[in-house]
Amino acid sequence: MSRLNVQTHPQLATVSRPRAALTWTNHARERVRTKGVRFDESVLIEAGQVVEMELAFNGSLVTKLVVRQPQCSDWDRVLVLVPNGSGYTVVTCWLNHCTDTHKTLNKARISA
Repeated sequence: MSRLNVQTHPQLATVSRPRAALTWTNHARERVRTKGVRFDESVLIEAGQVVEMELAFNGSLVTKLVVRQPQCSDWDRVLVLVPNGSGYTVVTCWLNHCTDTHKTLNKARISA
């Protein structure tokens, strides 16, 4: 399995995905409630929103996406998505301030 991050693999900034249904785990629903993350029944992933991707089978299968989307003028929501055939399962979610650019990324966790 390989893990790509947009800081080390800028080509992720071009990734987009069509609108797809979301299934929320109980943990993710609890995070919506406690953290104030916007709940949607579907997601449209636009270019520039994928910040991390995990791939299996020599890069032929996406096993996880981390997507950062605007929540409001000050906050972005981050969704950890696992493809489930017809859409995605939201495993967890949180809010990041829109100015937080994660300059402290642990590059040891990212594939070369």
